[in-house]
Amino acid sequence: RLARVLDPVAAQSGVVNTLFRLPGTGAVASWAGFNTDVGGLASAIESEGLDATHTIVFGAGATAVSAVLAARSLGAEQITVLARRLEAAEKLAKRFDGGIGSEGDPVPVRAGELFANHETTAPRATLIISTLPGHGIEWQRVPSVGVAPTFDVAYDPWPSPLAGLTREAGQPVFSGVGMLIEQALLQIRIFVNGDPALPLQNEDRLREVMRQC
Repeated sequence: RLARVLDPVAAQSGVVNTLFRLPGTGAVASWAGFNTDVGGLASAIESEGLDATHTIVFGAGATAVSAVLAARSLGAEQITVLARRLEAAEKLAKRFDGGIGSEGDPVPVRAGELFANHETTAPRATLIISTLPGHGIEWQRVPSVGVAPTFDVAYDPWPSPLAGLTREAGQPVFSGVGMLIEQALLQIRIFVNGDPALPLQNEDRLREVMRQC
């Protein structure tokens, strides 16, 4: 509501996590709204060399919206949203089903219930993105856990229960710290350059320092 203008990702997702004060001398400040979670998540997944071709997203909240859009930008050919409430998963899937992916083709988005078996989807999965809290979920009851490399947005404490089960299943798992770093870099680009697409000077060095912290 505060943003006078929205960047394309914020407009598409309906999510703003960064406000940039626009130049001007008026008594009332005007703001531009940005969503850095989509680009941050996509960059973190890409940096780990993960394959988003057939992505499963755990959850159906605001971060799941970013996960769907990030997977689509990374070349996903199919996305499946699994949530504790099927209605929430169906609502999210319907919203983004058939959106144009990075290759210019429509990307189907399907919905399912988190605790149900998904015999046709799970064997094809190349990536899981979990947007759910690290605790409070009976991960042992989720059949899709461990069927593919997993990016878990949880980061504290780490490893999360999901991370532990994923490793036990023999699959690699990555924490949400990478997403935090990459989306923070996009925010710094906005604050310094006014544009998330304009890289910073010595950005690789800054990224490395952030990782060390």
